[in-house]
Amino acid sequence: MRLHDILGIDETEVLHLAEPGFSDQGACELSARYRSEIVRSGIMFDDVIRVETRESLLGIAISMHSDGQDFWLMFVNTICRDPDFADHATGLCKQADNIRIIETTDVLIMDAVIEYYSLMLVNRMLCEKCMHGKKSFGSIFSKLRSDRLVKLLKTIEKSDGINFSDMDMLEICCGNGMATIALRELGCDPVCLDSDKCAVCEGLEHDVLL
Repeated sequence: MRLHDILGIDETEVLHLAEPGFSDQGACELSARYRSEIVRSGIMFDDVIRVETRESLLGIAISMHSDGQDFWLMFVNTICRDPDFADHATGLCKQADNIRIIETTDVLIMDAVIEYYSLMLVNRMLCEKCMHGKKSFGSIFSKLRSDRLVKLLKTIEKSDGINFSDMDMLEICCGNGMATIALRELGCDPVCLDSDKCAVCEGLEHDVLL
């Protein structure tokens, strides 16, 4: 995963983000509580990795051991911008035998966080008792509907003298990506948003939503 690449750790090493879902990163309530409790506990770690830009601290990962398993627990501060994050990070570093600093960018860490939760979602790890198995591509996506949308969008491009592929595009309520297929055929690379986890999961499973 991209988070492993950023941290410079092996793909086989277990890595967890503290928040259970991407939307939870907006408030980071669990992250703040966990960081505070860990700092107060005074527990020592073998390793801590600070993830930074030249201007700010984006995240911190600590090596943990629980129930016979070694893993990395990572806290990121790219969305909620918790004012206590830096102080907690300083406290965690004081409890580490080794500290490593990684420099990256906001964009790279955000892409890595999105990939992490996308993989969690498509592997049915974000929903309790998922009742939906993987469906065939043909049972979900209609080529006829996609072709009609491509035709409509090309008509708009021609009439307005524009080229959608030259635009930064945000697709709100993307669902499983039915319309995204048409947009990609026109050379677009939209940022896709939807709150329906099941629909997004379908799109991820069939590589429609990337």
